[in-house]
This record gives sequence, C-alpha cells and structure tokens, in this order.
Amino acid sequence: MNEWQITQKPAYLADFIELNRDLQQAVINALKELEQDPITPRGDTIKKMKGYENVYRYRLGDFRLLYAANLAARMIQLLAIGPRGSVYQRFNFPGWDAPDTAVEFGPELAAQPDWLAHPEWFQPPTPEPAKEKLPRKLTPALLEKWRIDRQYHEPLMRCLYEDDLLTIPENKVPADVLGRVIDALYPATVRQLAAQPDHLLFDPEDLARYAEGTLSAFLLRLDEQQEPLTHWALAGPTLVKGGPGSGKSTVALYRLRAIVAHHRAETGQTPTVLFTTYTNALINSSQSLLRQLLTDVLPLKGKQELPKEIRVTTLHKTAQWIAKRSGRSLAI
Repeated sequence: MNEWQITQKPAYLADFIELNRDLQQAVINALKELEQDPITPRGDTIKKMKGYENVYRYRLGDFRLLYAANLAARMIQLLAIGPRGSVYQRFNFPGWDAPDTAVEFGPELAAQPDWLAHPEWFQPPTPEPAKEKLPRKLTPALLEKWRIDRQYHEPLMRCLYEDDLLTIPENKVPADVLGRVIDALYPATVRQLAAQPDHLLFDPEDLARYAEGTLSAFLLRLDEQQEPLTHWALAGPTLVKGGPGSGKSTVALYRLRAIVAHHRAETGQTPTVLFTTYTNALINSSQSLLRQLLTDVLPLKGKQELPKEIRVTTLHKTAQWIAKRSGRSLAI
C-alpha cells in the first residue's frame, strides 16, 4: 500500500516545538505509523472526532495529536498537538457522546461568514476593557525556542500587552516573524487553521531537526494552479511571473527537482544546476528546502549536503565568480 503524504500547518509547528524531546520523538514515531493508515480506528489510540467528518485524534498519554485525513488525495494534515483539555477546546469538541452532526475540515471552514464567529457583534456595547496582557512574557529563551532571529528580540521583549505586539512597525519586526510569535502565544482556532497553508513533511524525522534548529523551514505544498508549472518545458528556459507572495520561489524549487529527476532518468547522471538567490539567508533556506525535495531523487540521507553539481549561491557572488574567471584584472 502506498504511504500517505503528510502536510502540516504552521500552527502545528508552533505546538510541536513546545513539547519535550521524549514527546517529540513519540510524535515522530506516531507519524511513521500514520503514514501507512491514518483512518482505521485502533483501540483508544486513534479515534475520529465527533463533529467532524475527516478529523481524527491520536492519543499520546495525556496529549492529543489532531489531524485531518483526505482519503481521495491520500493526504494527512497535521493540525494541532497539546494537552487533551486545551487542544480539544480549540476545535469546540463536544465530547465523544455528542450527536453525530459533522462538518468537514477544509478551506470552506475559513470562508464561514464572520458574523457566525462573532456573536458579540449583536450584543449591547460594553465598557472598553482594560489592556490585555500577553499570556506569556517574551524572554530571550522563549524567543530562541520559537526560532526568532536575535535581531528582533529587543522590540518584541518590550511588548507587555497585546496592543503593543499588534502595533510593532514592520520595519522593526517583519510580518512573517510577528505571525510566528502570535501563533505561539495564541493557539489557532479551527477557522484559522483552515486558512493556513500546508507545508510538506517528507520525513517525520525532519520535525526533530526543525526543533533542534538544523532545519530552517518546510516547503509549501503546491496548489492546483502551481502544479503544472513544475513539469512544463523542462528542456528549455522558463520565465515565471507573479506578484509578491504568489509562490514563484516555491515553483522554482519544485522545477529544480523535476529537472534533476528528468535528467537522471534520461542519463543516469546528476545535472549541473546553478540556483541563485538574493541574500545569504536565502541560501541557507533554499539549501534546506532542496535537501528535503531531493532526498528521494538523488538520494540523500539524514543531514547529507547537496551534491557539488547543485550550487546554491547569491546573484552577486555568481557575478563575481564569472568576472574573476574572465582572466581580466578587476577590482572586486
């Protein structure tokens, strides 16, 4: 039987890095089991959750791993993990003896009319509440654990209240970094989870590498519009155009995988590939993502580096390399 593909929500990663190492390893072992069959009930270990057609829970002592399973796509979506009581509250779980009315977890949940999620809109106005303190104090140790770069620690640690956090200028803390802090402070609701993108988990052991800090990120799962672009016109150059955040870099990474797989199938050799980015930080991120993508194509094992045929560098370093090899005396 073919294994199921595992994806994960950003909020799930925020949950995972909060676990102790023993529990993290227990989760990794559970995922290796779920890859084979995530939907067949197994005693008190795996149960389908009341109120949902495709959401299940995996018991890990006093903790619960919640995930959605798409049988048609053979895809698992890791949604949340935490202590039984608190993690069930996020899903408005009515209990195992509740009536069998059920909804399906998916993007449609995120599209639910706002007024259904805000009954307070129809209540009489109340006095403005006092400023709400953050649920946890932002300390260097906590921000390090959440993988927040040290250059953003000072402005974040000055935040004592929710309003302080939400009004930080983007030139001090980028939106994606702030989003990770908010995800860690305030666990996502079902509707928020449904709106989050899916990241691929090629190997459950990558979760441990992410928690240790040796893996910087996970690759986004392609949508139906992006998928055809990864295999189109592999024999020649391709121009992918799109606005900020449209997934151009993600498509480029998947195309590199397709090119390598196609070339190895045709020749048995790894092609020479130059992958350029703009910053040194993007070099590390791209190398990390490519190692995940190419693991089964090359193949790579564990923390093995990319082969010398695949070079990831910046545009500026590439220009310097070309200039130096020109044979001319240049002041670079």
